[in-house]
Amino acid sequence: MTPNAFEALRDPTRARMLSDALARVTSKIGRDPVSVMHVCGSHEQAIARYGLRATFPAALEVIMGPGCPVCITDMPEVDEAVVLAQQGVRVTTYGDMLRVPGTALSLGDAKARGARVDVVYSISQALELARATREEIVFFATGFETTAVATAAVLLADPPPNFSVLSAHKYIPPVMEIVAEMPGARIEGFLAAGHAATITGWGVFEPFVAEHGIPVVVAGFEPLDILAGL
Repeated sequence: MTPNAFEALRDPTRARMLSDALARVTSKIGRDPVSVMHVCGSHEQAIARYGLRATFPAALEVIMGPGCPVCITDMPEVDEAVVLAQQGVRVTTYGDMLRVPGTALSLGDAKARGARVDVVYSISQALELARATREEIVFFATGFETTAVATAAVLLADPPPNFSVLSAHKYIPPVMEIVAEMPGARIEGFLAAGHAATITGWGVFEPFVAEHGIPVVVAGFEPLDILAGL
């Protein structure tokens, strides 16, 4: 997109119009606040960056969902990576994953005890390490649909035999299922991530909507995207 296109999606006048429209819609409901959950950390970052939460009407509650794939990585998945590292396998992963606790140890703990754990910024960097050595290199992969694409692309591009992936990738619809089925959950709508839906298509949410009767809107990450989505 051109700079002018981004400016158009950040237009304060249009943002105020959308905020006023949200206030009119929610004020007609006349009960507890309408609860909408976004399921992407990028939405929350944009909401904080542009101060959007201060523009939301009192009758609208926008809840932060399970948008961080690092935070929802299961202990057994971390345990698998720790065991590999303790067995002498060189494990590569993102820096945030070093602090995620397993049942007994984190990858950071294993590294402190002498295990080979390398921080990389992408799977491509891990692949470069594998091509530069004969050591067995394992990439501990995390993330939702967007980062899963990068992992798949590397695996389809004939990586060297000493390179493999331990996948802890997550898929958004099952996470939404868990939230919707939690006792006491009062989520009345979901704001889904635009970049993930670009990969999967928005139709991936149709079975969820049909089963739970909860609407889902796909939105990008500029202020007008988010306000219009809500």
